[in-house]
Amino acid sequence: MSAPVTAPGTDLAAPLPRAAGLALDLTGRTALVTGAA
Repeated sequence: MSAPVTAPGTDLAAPLPRAAGLALDLTGRTALVTGAA
């Protein structure tokens, strides 16, 4: 994945990578907990 680029017009797109990152983090944590259980 490419690094976020701060540029005019990207404010609307900013929440998308953030939401994707949170989803991946949640999925990763769930996988870790499931694997550890």
